[in-house]
Amino acid sequence: MNVITIESEAFQEIIKNIEEIKVAQTKTNSKKENEYLTNRQVANLLGCSIRSLQNYRDSGELAFFKFGKKLLYQMSDIELFLNNNYQKTF
Repeated sequence: MNVITIESEAFQEIIKNIEEIKVAQTKTNSKKENEYLTNRQVANLLGCSIRSLQNYRDSGELAFFKFGKKLLYQMSDIELFLNNNYQKTF
């Protein structure tokens, strides 16, 4: 095992950079979770038809919000849907 020594100022700069990265990542994740997409946007994103989205909704595979005739999907729910349907190859 090698031991590396650095000056205190350099170490503090590294710690500061790590904290800035954590803050930026948190902001990106919270923005993504609060992003809402329409039927057409989700269909384009997933490369499927509007009818396929209806099947996913009807089967309970994909969560959504309904306001009158308007349907919205939360980005975090779409990511969960994709992760739940991930098939690892052999």
